[in-house]
Amino acid sequence: MKVCVQPFDQFHSSQNKPYYTLTFTISFDHTNDVCYLAYHYPYTFTTLQTHLYYWRKQFFLGHERNTRFLLSNKAQKLRDSYIFKVVPMLNPDGVINGCHRVSLSGQDLNRQWITPNNRLHPTIYYTKSLFHYLTSKKTRNPRWVFCDYHGHSRRSNSFFFGCNPEQSWWPADETKPDCESFKILPILMDEIAPTFSLEDCEFTIERSRESTGRVTIWRQFDVPLSYTLECSYGGCSQGKYLGYHLGIPQLEDTGMKLCQCFGKLVIDSQSNRVWSSIPLDVKSFPLSSFSKPSRSKFCNSSTSTETDDEFEDCEDEDSTV
Repeated sequence: MKVCVQPFDQFHSSQNKPYYTLTFTISFDHTNDVCYLAYHYPYTFTTLQTHLYYWRKQFFLGHERNTRFLLSNKAQKLRDSYIFKVVPMLNPDGVINGCHRVSLSGQDLNRQWITPNNRLHPTIYYTKSLFHYLTSKKTRNPRWVFCDYHGHSRRSNSFFFGCNPEQSWWPADETKPDCESFKILPILMDEIAPTFSLEDCEFTIERSRESTGRVTIWRQFDVPLSYTLECSYGGCSQGKYLGYHLGIPQLEDTGMKLCQCFGKLVIDSQSNRVWSSIPLDVKSFPLSSFSKPSRSKFCNSSTSTETDDEFEDCEDEDSTV
């Protein structure tokens, strides 16, 4: 890196001192690198890397179990294997004002993914812009998993809404080459996550759900494992948490278990297929939710909003948080 500092006499400060201008030239070791230059103090990559080391030195680690996982060898292996892009919250203005579905614009953000407006739905617009960037020629890493975290007001437990091409309202989807990969994460989650219920999962692609995050990302960006992970407001109806609400420790544990499932995936970038590192016979797995009939006859609107809650036969993808 070459740096040159020289006075710039055209403008002066109030003390009649000349401003200085900084020019620099950067040489990169690799072609097609992407570099970000901040005009102000950036939240640097080096700072990000020091956080885990800093946590190890602290006497108080907050949510100890969750932090212990972040510092574990398994988590380090995940960070070595995957690039995680995390958007902390998609509906901050709505949630802070007590809205469970809509933003302050009065619109359900999880119905705006096809053509989001940068003024009315800025979080959706810029999150989708991130996907456009990730699929550009500047980044060659394939996208494999998209997971939108929601709360759910009707069903119990935690579960997935996913995308099964064979259960789509659009017949052409059945011709997609890979119709099995979407099953892997739900089966793995059911094995290790105590809050998770495989039987509560649903994988239909309904016309009224085309504008949701999971369907839009699956269809427009060809992400094979695209889900909404729903966690019930009403608690669990099975397992060790039967009769209990899902608190912060249970939600953190569910997220941790999902990350552990990522570590069991085997990705074949050549064939665009995803497999499991442990034996799973997904073709013959006896699960009714993988073959539920489509409910499109109940949900035939392509502009579904929060009024979907009125239709008991049409299970909804709840709060965008």
